[in-house]
Amino acid sequence: MSTRTTLRYTRPAASWREAMLLGNGHLGAAAWGGVARERIDLNEDTLWTGEPDYEPNPRARAALPEVRELLLAGEYARAQEITAESLGGVGDIATYMPLGELLLDTGIPDEGVSGYHRTLDLDSAVATVQYEHEGITHRRELFASHPAGALVMRVSADRPGSVAFRAGLASALRHELVETDGSLRMRGRAPISAFPYTGQTREPLYDESGADRGTRWEARLAALPEGGSAHIDGDRLVIEGADAATLILVARTSYNGPAASPSREGADEAALCEAELRAATERGYDALREEHIADHRALFRRVELDLGSSAADELPTDERIRRYRAGSGEDPGLAALYYQFGRYILIATSRPGSQPANLQGVWNPSVNPAWGSNWTINCNAQINYWPVETAGLAECHEPLLQLTRELAESGSRVARDHYGARGWVSHQGTDVWRYAQPGGNVPQWSNFVASNAWLCQHLWEHYAFSGDEAELRRIWPTLRGAAEFHLDMLVEEPEHGWLVTAPDLNFENIWVAPDGRTGSIAMGTTPTTQMVRELFRNVLAAASALGLDDALIGEVEAALPRLAPMQISPTTGQLQEYLDDWTRTMKAEVLSSWGAVCSAQIHPRLSPALAAGLRLIFDTERWWEEKPDPLKGPCLGSWEGAFQANAYARFGDGDAALKILDLHLEKAVQPNLGSKFIGHAPNDPMFQIDGNLGQTAAIGEMLLQSHAGELELLPALPSRWRDGSVRGLRARGGIEVDLVWADGALASATLRATRSQSVFVRRGSWTATVDLAAGVPLTLTGELTPA
Repeated sequence: MSTRTTLRYTRPAASWREAMLLGNGHLGAAAWGGVARERIDLNEDTLWTGEPDYEPNPRARAALPEVRELLLAGEYARAQEITAESLGGVGDIATYMPLGELLLDTGIPDEGVSGYHRTLDLDSAVATVQYEHEGITHRRELFASHPAGALVMRVSADRPGSVAFRAGLASALRHELVETDGSLRMRGRAPISAFPYTGQTREPLYDESGADRGTRWEARLAALPEGGSAHIDGDRLVIEGADAATLILVARTSYNGPAASPSREGADEAALCEAELRAATERGYDALREEHIADHRALFRRVELDLGSSAADELPTDERIRRYRAGSGEDPGLAALYYQFGRYILIATSRPGSQPANLQGVWNPSVNPAWGSNWTINCNAQINYWPVETAGLAECHEPLLQLTRELAESGSRVARDHYGARGWVSHQGTDVWRYAQPGGNVPQWSNFVASNAWLCQHLWEHYAFSGDEAELRRIWPTLRGAAEFHLDMLVEEPEHGWLVTAPDLNFENIWVAPDGRTGSIAMGTTPTTQMVRELFRNVLAAASALGLDDALIGEVEAALPRLAPMQISPTTGQLQEYLDDWTRTMKAEVLSSWGAVCSAQIHPRLSPALAAGLRLIFDTERWWEEKPDPLKGPCLGSWEGAFQANAYARFGDGDAALKILDLHLEKAVQPNLGSKFIGHAPNDPMFQIDGNLGQTAAIGEMLLQSHAGELELLPALPSRWRDGSVRGLRARGGIEVDLVWADGALASATLRATRSQSVFVRRGSWTATVDLAAGVPLTLTGELTPA
């Protein structure tokens, strides 16, 4: 167990924010590591409120032309009123529900134990709790196996016959507990609604009509004792006098896809649980553990990162976080550990066949989680996947790509009924039923229409990293449909004749005009135009690569050069974020940096004026240096720091990017390394993993970039990271890269390609074109000459 990839603690968790996180894609577990009582919060990734449902907004289609006319006439206030009245969604986004808890009563008092420690080994994805009581060393090992689809715990002691405990299941949802074939069986039905986005902590609503609507769910717990005995006593599974005992938990729901009613057309959750439990118990602990570790390491060990070491490597993780001081340089290994933790949680939350990582990954203990713990697709869900390709985890991208393809199905109805448009659309948020309408009727965030284009960028990037033509053919219909929608959303603005999206908004910002007018609804905002431009370019590139003769191509070719260009504000010199020279009121929400972070539209070499204008926004505002208000921000816990750190990395300024990462680690990281959202109350049991994964992406971008048609080595190496190495980073084109540097200079780079190709490589002012043969490593020295 390496200290460089291990989280270590000397006491049990005092809150959910300190629990050790485990997952296999569809099951999530948060283990507290208690002595007298162990609590493990459980989640199943398809346990959501509601059922698939669609009701079009009957006013939207008729209202759209009037809103557009008002925007073109400059009547923004009235356009915003009608948008709120008539262009909102019908229905509600579902909420991700907690499954329950696995509880272990040991009979050992919290007092009187010694040598306590708990660890989470990221390399094996095994959590361990160990302590000594009355001369006996007690140990628990816990892991979430992807191959077995089960949560597995082994309880042992170093004195024979010393293992005794009572295990039970509980849930905040309505449920019943029964015994079946010597196992505990907990089952229930999910609520119909839990009031997301209301800010109210109300009890969830269940279907009381007699129709039994809602997702059925079930969990089963079985024990395999080694010596001693096991039996059921009421609602507890009891182990007595054993040398060791293995607990196996499985859980499934009746979810059967986004379009199927889980109550009428659902899967058989009981049969699924029975089959998984039988298979796991037949395997036994040793085989399950070996299989799990091999499966996890096949992904996790693809990348190794060394940024240096210090005495802080030996500290307990919570103490290490408390001692971290931004900019001190005293703990270089924490950034490397945080990077690997980001990769770890992607593996734990996002596997082929699972749901994508939501706002909290797969972990949620609350029936009223912030924002429904759903997929907020105006930034959060996408940021979760920023590092996935470069970090060697292409398979983990698949759940988001699948969500996008499924959302295109539901979004086609909304495009037709809501906008009278072709193709498909999505808005600010979605759920397990692939809700595609606006989320509510608050124009400031509800009417974001570019999330489909942003999601399509992930489809394109997955292809760009692999170069797999079969993948390109697979994504073509989804790319095409998104382009159709945006072609139909474009109108000609009167001053310049540019094509602009109308209505539109700039993330969740309120704009302020020079004359004092304010609003959120606008036309052709900079970030939306960036996303549409990139979508159109990708559609043309895909059609060319596939040799397609499609009538849509002519439409895209005609519209692309007429899109509103990015502008520099004549009053501030900053990148202009609206068609007119308006300012925004939300400090951190600079979605216009999308063009630098998610594409190469803004690039220090290719478009230096635009890069300077965007950077001036960050350099001037520097909101992250202010003392955060605990309820209002500013903060660095989520996407707020992700855009800034990644933009600075794309500008080639590693020291500025590291400063954002430093402050994030100091101010916004919980004891279990989860990223907290500072704007919420200190005891609120939530975190946003886009904070983790946004910074994970930034670390990767400091070391390797490939978005501008070339391979750039150490493009934003911070001055504090003088010596280091990384193995296994991936670049576009199917290239894998190992780097070693010393005293800030590149010592060597080894490139491996999946297909033969010529690559333009850059390191600072040094450039070279190298020929790579498929499967044959090529090592370059610091001067970019073959070794």
